[in-house]
Amino acid sequence: MARHTRTLLLFGFILTLGTGAGCIIETTGDGGGSGYGPGPGGGGCLDSQYFVVEWEVDNGVGTSSLACAQAPASHVEVTMNTGGAAMALGNVSCDDRYAYNWVGATASSVPVGTAVVRADLVSDADGTSLSSAVVPTGQEVPIAACTGATLKFQFGLAP
Repeated sequence: MARHTRTLLLFGFILTLGTGAGCIIETTGDGGGSGYGPGPGGGGCLDSQYFVVEWEVDNGVGTSSLACAQAPASHVEVTMNTGGAAMALGNVSCDDRYAYNWVGATASSVPVGTAVVRADLVSDADGTSLSSAVVPTGQEVPIAACTGATLKFQFGLAP
């Protein structure tokens, strides 16, 4: 099956919510071909329908990414255009060899047409949002049949 890939690079901060400023850096269709995902499945089409999210945490505009050990104990939750509660990412890992040193994935079997509309860096200590990023309306990358999508976020922490 032909895989359609589209990439959108967004500059600057899109919308800031919570205590820290976050932005979406890139969205790419075909996350299922990224080599990272929720884990082994039965090999069917629905196993390829998930979001991979890569992110980095910094201390604000013009600062370097924090190393894995320097970042606050936190996780990322994504909100979909389908409504409902935010979904925490699973299969999370961090590797300082990469600019976006954190990566995680949603569960597979995400319905076709579903898109991430918001991502929050959430404190493990008290559940508060440390930084948020909103994907602008019309710039979402929805899940297509038998494919996934990759999103990259930059989360700035408030000083």
